[in-house]
Amino acid sequence: SMAKINSLVNVLFANDSSVALDGTNDYITVHSAGAVLSGTTGSVSCWFKLNTVSSSCHLYRFQVDSNNYIRCFYHASRNNLRAIHYGNGTNVVATSNQTVENNGWHHLVHTWSESADANIIYVDTAVVDASGLGHLTDESEEGFQMFIGSNQGTANFWDGNVDEFAIFNDVLSAGEVSEIYNSGSPNDLLGLSSAGGLVGYWRFEDDTNDSSENSNIITLVNEAALDSDTP
Repeated sequence: SMAKINSLVNVLFANDSSVALDGTNDYITVHSAGAVLSGTTGSVSCWFKLNTVSSSCHLYRFQVDSNNYIRCFYHASRNNLRAIHYGNGTNVVATSNQTVENNGWHHLVHTWSESADANIIYVDTAVVDASGLGHLTDESEEGFQMFIGSNQGTANFWDGNVDEFAIFNDVLSAGEVSEIYNSGSPNDLLGLSSAGGLVGYWRFEDDTNDSSENSNIITLVNEAALDSDTP
């Protein structure tokens, strides 16, 4: 695995805003990044905050079609966070039982590797591993539809905040997860190397710019808005 982080030892940064989502109809769409995201090997890193909810809500969903997708959501009735890699009938779920509802900011990393047969999530560096991945249909022709804060932009809207959202075409190691988390004080991900597979990185610092080299466009839909609440 190529190095993705260039010396992130205690490099704190000014973090002035995140995106607030109201749980009703707000979400974020990501455009060109979906064309280069890999269903075979990849990672997501983000910070999130979840308000008290009575129904399940999605942190993100990346979809080729209804039978091939990657998603992460909070299962309200079972009170846990789940990451799913679903390919051609094989549904692999990694479940974290760590309390996140109405419990402040948390850090999530979700990695998947079809060759290693692994679907892994870390919540504040606590790790859950699931195996038996189904291989996603070749997404190279269509790419992924990408939604942050909803299930395909139509349901299960996230109620809370999202910040420092980064996508990779490589698998972050446990050491890199710990380095990003930095005991709850986010390290600056501008030390990420594009050679290590960085596809997109949105800091939401009073704007919707992509801090990776790919300049992927995102749209804040409905009343999704920048907010001063940050990790």
